[in-house]
Amino acid sequence: MIEHILRFATDPTVSGILLAFGFAGLLLEMQTLHGIAALAGIGALALFFAAHAVTGQADAIVIFLALAGVAGVLSELHVTPGHGVPGILGVLALLAAIVLAFGSPFAFAAAPALAIAIVLTVVIFWGAARVFPRNAFLARIAFTGVQDRTYV
Repeated sequence: MIEHILRFATDPTVSGILLAFGFAGLLLEMQTLHGIAALAGIGALALFFAAHAVTGQADAIVIFLALAGVAGVLSELHVTPGHGVPGILGVLALLAAIVLAFGSPFAFAAAPALAIAIVLTVVIFWGAARVFPRNAFLARIAFTGVQDRTYV
């Protein structure tokens, strides 16, 4: 039973969907800055990397790169916003971890999963950007700070 679940979770299509939810969670965290979207994104990425680690496709280096990548992105969002260095290094580490998580013939399995992840992430983020301002509850948690004319 567990083997079937792991085989399902490591399928390139399902992996792409998990990655899309992980990326969308981190992107939506930029809009809300409350941690809810980040937790959902980290959960999806954790499921992706855990399934690949249990099946033996990912090792300790991949897990370290994934953790460093998520830490870099969250550091860019919450600790040093606007500097760019932690975010760029975090995204690069996360992408390296994703590619390495697919095992030895990673180029053939990683390409469709990343393509699915990128397309779904754009669709999810676009849809969420359209829903957030129109929903009263979501408008309260969305970051809508603006600068007035007196800002120097």
